[in-house]
Amino acid sequence: VATPTYKDPNNGEVTITYPAGCGSTYTCSYSQNGGSYVNVTSSTKTVIFTSNGTLVARVSDGTNTVTASSYSVVLPNVNYSAHVAGDGWLSYVSNGATAGTTGQSKDMQAIKIKLSGLNTVSGGITYSAHVQNIGWQSFVSNDAIAGTTGQSLQMEAIKIELTGAISNYYDVYYRAHVASLGWLDWTRNGNKAGTESCNNDMQAIQIKLVKKGSAAPGATANPYKACSGPAQMSASATGNQAGPGPSYYRVVAQARVNTYNITQAYLQYRYYIEVYGSNADFFGTSVARSWGGNVTLHAGGTYGDSGWVNYGWVNYGTSKTFSANASYTGSKYHNSSASVTIKP
Repeated sequence: VATPTYKDPNNGEVTITYPAGCGSTYTCSYSQNGGSYVNVTSSTKTVIFTSNGTLVARVSDGTNTVTASSYSVVLPNVNYSAHVAGDGWLSYVSNGATAGTTGQSKDMQAIKIKLSGLNTVSGGITYSAHVQNIGWQSFVSNDAIAGTTGQSLQMEAIKIELTGAISNYYDVYYRAHVASLGWLDWTRNGNKAGTESCNNDMQAIQIKLVKKGSAAPGATANPYKACSGPAQMSASATGNQAGPGPSYYRVVAQARVNTYNITQAYLQYRYYIEVYGSNADFFGTSVARSWGGNVTLHAGGTYGDSGWVNYGWVNYGTSKTFSANASYTGSKYHNSSASVTIKP
């Protein structure tokens, strides 16, 4: 009696070949993962594995039984490690588990990805990171570092591809966890995941090998977003002229976007007084500022500068106005007011 043979393309589908006559001349059967033997009536049988396991095939003519050696089925796996701000390199995780952190506001800065379990098929994995202030880096492969370490630069997006024969049997799916957005949808095979030009850091990633033709691990509609940034980055307004002449002063109000992400801009504002005019000099006149306290004016120049003051986050398309005034009373009342509006 001929011994059954195994054919394993390393995709979880192992084909057993028996001698002709199963179900008539021979009793043919197999055991998967140590379970009960299952009879088959054809000369070939494909057994499906969704995880690593064992397979034993046997055939009997009623007198003699031939059992093939136990076959170990090892499925390809993707393993990956994230480098995280404040934590450094984290331990490797595999096939859909989360690398990085969520809920801790820590940015991913680099990643290493490798394959294991390539039993009877060849191939590798290649990947490229989009990094703050750098953009898209060149592709690296097979456990090399994509991103940066020691530079405090956040990863923002990634592209991953399989190479070689394994790409004929599997797709590589991946999705990014992004600041302010959470988990984006899944994408695959070299497409972009994450954000670009949004100033949103990647914080975690999940990567999974999926058999060709099988469904994605989840939704795939929105894996990536590119941003054009705020519509307006800065604004400035000069107040009315005030003072008795030939010395004059005026309030200046400014606003700017300090940083931004995919949906919001972080605003700052600034107020100060300009003294100007021919041979301008206020000779120590005390002027009251709406942004706090009095300031003493002298010759031409800038006085009472608030410096850039943090306002906070506003949604894109939202207008914000900042107003200030400065006044004093001499022979009569003098006041300069300025208002600046910014709409990022």
